[in-house]
Amino acid sequence: MGQITKVNTFTAGTTALATEVNENFDDIYDEFNGNIDNNNITAGAGIVDTKLAQITAAGKVSGAALTLLGSIPSGAGTVPDINQINGFTTLVDGATVATDASNGNKYLLTYTQSFTLSNPTNAVTGQFLLWRFTHSGAGTFVITLGAAFRTAENLGTITLSLPDTAIDYMGALYDGTNWDIISFARNVS
Repeated sequence: MGQITKVNTFTAGTTALATEVNENFDDIYDEFNGNIDNNNITAGAGIVDTKLAQITAAGKVSGAALTLLGSIPSGAGTVPDINQINGFTTLVDGATVATDASNGNKYLLTYTQSFTLSNPTNAVTGQFLLWRFTHSGAGTFVITLGAAFRTAENLGTITLSLPDTAIDYMGALYDGTNWDIISFARNVS
C-alpha cells in the first residue's frame, strides 16, 4: 500500500466542491478498504478487540504459553471443562489421599477412616485449593498433613468433626514451596 497524499487542500472560508472532497475521500477509501495490514499499523497502535475479526485459523495467536490451573487438562489449546473451574473434583477415600491441583481448585472427599492428605501435585504458585471433607462412618477420624502443609499452630494432624455426615472445609494457599492453611471451618452441616 502506498502513502496517501492530499489531492486538494482546503482553507477556511472557501467553498469546497463535492468533486474535490470526493477525490480526497476516494483516495483514502481505495487505500484502506480491506487493505489494513502490518504496513498500515504501527507497533504501538491501540486497536480495541471489537475492531478485530474473530481469529479462527490455527497458528494465528502466539505469545507466552497459557497456564491455567497448572495445565490444560483437555489437551493443548483448549479451555478446561467449566466443572474444573466452578465445580468440585471428587477425591478417592483411602489411607492416603492425593490431590492433583491441575484438576481444579475445589475438592470433595467423603472419608470412612483417618487418612494422610499428601502434598498436592501440579500446583502453580499462588493457587488456592479448597477441600470439603464429609464424615461417613462411625468413629473419630483425623487428617495427617503432608510435609508441605503449614498451619498457624504447626499441627501435624487435624481431628475432623462428628457426627456422621458432618462437613469440614479446609483452604490452603500455595507459595511455590508450602501449602499455608489459611482457613478451617468445622462442622458446617
